[in-house]
Amino acid sequence: DAFLKLLLIELQHQDPTDPMDSDKMLTQTSQLSALEMQQNTNTTMQKMVETMEKLSNSFSTSMSTAAVGAIGKMATVNENKVKLTGADEVIALKMYLPEDSDDKGITLEVYDKNNKLVFSEKSNEGKEVSKGLFTLEWPGRNNDGVYAGDGEYSVKVVYNNK
Repeated sequence: DAFLKLLLIELQHQDPTDPMDSDKMLTQTSQLSALEMQQNTNTTMQKMVETMEKLSNSFSTSMSTAAVGAIGKMATVNENKVKLTGADEVIALKMYLPEDSDDKGITLEVYDKNNKLVFSEKSNEGKEVSKGLFTLEWPGRNNDGVYAGDGEYSVKVVYNNK
């Protein structure tokens, strides 16, 4: 719009005996058109930045609210894989013992990638285990006490229902 106004004013005030060269006029028209397009692009980009900032702020607020809502809750994961990455590593396995379980003896079993039993230990044999959340530890060793080796292992916990 501003470009068109400027062009019309320039044409109105030019000397009729010496009109503007058409090549020069075309060059100016192209330059003004490119300038206008650049300004429109800048305006659009600025609006996009503002929208992205609002979206980011909204997402942060939403995530904070979701995190607060998760306090005191328990999440369960059906994945039974653990990764052993060093001979000194002890893997802590958080478990949940249901209310309807026999709380005398829980067996932890660890299998290698070929589904071969590497480690088996009956925990708390003869002692009661409190129902609910508890932790079992695997020291990264096989049943002979030898380091099992770096890699991915699957874990299985066996208990009896009453």
